[in-house]
Amino acid sequence: MDAAVCNRRLEWKPEFKTADLEESVNHISALLTGHDLQVVGNRQDLDVTVRHASVGKVDLVYFSYGTEVSISPNPLGDFYALQIPLAGTANVAVDGQVRTYVPGTACLFSPSVSIDMALNRDCEHLDIRLDERLFKRAFERLFDDYMPQSLTFEPFIEFGVARHEMINNIVSYLVSSIYSDCGIIKSESYQKNLEELLVNTLIFGVTHNHFTRVPAGSRAPQPAYVKRARAFIHDNFKDAITPGQIAKAAGISVRSIYQ
Repeated sequence: MDAAVCNRRLEWKPEFKTADLEESVNHISALLTGHDLQVVGNRQDLDVTVRHASVGKVDLVYFSYGTEVSISPNPLGDFYALQIPLAGTANVAVDGQVRTYVPGTACLFSPSVSIDMALNRDCEHLDIRLDERLFKRAFERLFDDYMPQSLTFEPFIEFGVARHEMINNIVSYLVSSIYSDCGIIKSESYQKNLEELLVNTLIFGVTHNHFTRVPAGSRAPQPAYVKRARAFIHDNFKDAITPGQIAKAAGISVRSIYQ
């Protein structure tokens, strides 16, 4: 996913723009979490753009600052944040572990970790806010067991890795669904399916402190119709695709998509 695609998908959502540092902190804090924001580059170049959309209990927040900044968020507390760079570069420290990330990578921030970020002037990000309760319910449903300790994920994701690429595909489809005029996106059951699909993929695809519970069989080759559906989503994520189109490409019914 690139910045142009994300912007086109979210362009009809309310846009927030400001050159005021305090106003931008207050607005983004209300959507994500409180944070300290420092302008490292030219203060006069500060040009904050924020777009926000929701699908069920999943919030998508696009933002850019227009100049070089450093950000120190408060602990997330009760949610996870999947941060995907769309343009530019950033240095991100998670519990002291530093990594430079660019488009084609991502960070999955767990609720209790410490985070520091240095963003260059060209940075554009998509943050996906996921309520911690989604992961607890998914864990209990997938493994038929209570989750004794919150999931803490390895933070750095490379979309070039096979088990991480599906995350990128699902996010692309999620953004495409928001853009689509298809009324099905307003269906609570459809929204719940999208929530579960993304959360399950993160649990099965990203290493975490309970990863030994993930059965090896879950990484076995997918059925042919699943491969066809994944390929169609991957090849057409820039378009506003519908469940009917996915079903047709996969050779299954629309009902099977929801199942």
